[in-house]
Amino acid sequence: LDNQGNACISDIGVHQLLQAPSSSTNNNNAYKAPEMLLLGNAAANYNQTRKYSQKCDVYSFGVVLLEILTGKMATSEGETSLAKWVQRVSREEWTWDVFDFELVRFIELDEEMTALLQVAILCLASSAKDRPKMTAVHKMIEDIIRDQKG
Repeated sequence: LDNQGNACISDIGVHQLLQAPSSSTNNNNAYKAPEMLLLGNAAANYNQTRKYSQKCDVYSFGVVLLEILTGKMATSEGETSLAKWVQRVSREEWTWDVFDFELVRFIELDEEMTALLQVAILCLASSAKDRPKMTAVHKMIEDIIRDQKG
C-alpha cells in the first residue's frame, strides 16, 4: 500500500514477489513486465537488481484484460505470447478475430471493446515509463463505461 492506503501491487504482483525466481513457469512469466524477466544468470542477483513497481502491475493488468477480451490464456512462449500476438495484430488491419467469440455476439459494443483493447495495449508498453499509472487506466475504463451508458 502507498501512503494513502491505495493498493500498488495486485494479487498477481504479490504472487510474483513471493515466488522464488528459479520456480518461475512460462505461464507466470506471461504476466511479468519485460523488465522483470530473468536473463541468463541474473537469477543470482534477482533481489538486488529487480524492483517491482506499480508499472509492473499495470503490465500484468494489461495481460489479464487481454485474457478477458480474447478468451485466450496468456503464455510467454515467444511468438505465441498473447501480449505479442495482440500487439502484432493491432498494428495490422485486424478484425473481430481478436475478441473472444462469446463477446462477438455483442456487436453493438464494438467501440467499447476496441477501446478496452487499446487500454490493454497501453498497459503492455515495453518500457515502464511509457505505461500509464493505474489511476489513469481506471479513469480510461470508467470513461468507456460512462460513454457506453451516455
